[in-house]
Parts: sequence; C-alpha cells; structure tokens
Amino acid sequence: MDSCPPYVAALNGLAERLNRILIEKARAMILDARLPKTYWGNSVQTAAYLKNHTPSRSIENSTPYERANGRKPN
Repeated sequence: MDSCPPYVAALNGLAERLNRILIEKARAMILDARLPKTYWGNSVQTAAYLKNHTPSRSIENSTPYERANGRKPN
C-alpha cells in the first residue's frame, strides 16, 4: 500500500473516483425520492452498501463483500 500526502486528491485517484461514484449515487437517490438533504448520510451509506453487494467483472463477478469477508452476502 502506498501513501499519498494529505489534502492532495489528485494523487489518490482510485479512492477519489470511488468517493465520486458514491456521491453521485447518493444524489440520484435523494433527487429521485424527493427527500430532504437530512437524508444525505443515509443515502451515502446505502450507495456504499449497494456498491459492496453488486458483482464486479474486475474481481471475477464476485462482490467486494465476498472478497473482504470470504463468503457471499445474505
């Protein structure tokens, strides 16, 4: 694992891209459901949950949850 200097987002591209994906998904959920911004935290958590439980081709059609925990999610 490599480290990068703090507050330099450009040097941490993969993590920043994941953050952007989660924010975009959260924003879409809030707008689609016409929820107030007070639900922002819940929508980001839901976006992360969905990301971790969705199969990915880059990890041979398994989920990030499976890779981290060694078992399929419920």
